[in-house]
Amino acid sequence: MQVDHETSLIIDAIEEFGGEARLVGGCVRDSILQRDVHDIDLATNLLPNQTIKALKLRNIKTIPTGLKHGTITAVLNQKIF
Repeated sequence: MQVDHETSLIIDAIEEFGGEARLVGGCVRDSILQRDVHDIDLATNLLPNQTIKALKLRNIKTIPTGLKHGTITAVLNQKIF
């Protein structure tokens, strides 16, 4: 699956912080089915607070949407992840 520039920046931020990032969910399904990808979800082995720190180091906005469940939202160039 080819990723766009913003997705690459988020993955790079996580990896440079020592984590791993994987595309998951509907974006993988849509890519396999050769559909347009609109919703990009990622999973990482970093804890939510580590992910927030990694993204903030790259000036990527974060929203603690579901910290109780390990979920955050990243916003970059008006795209939501």
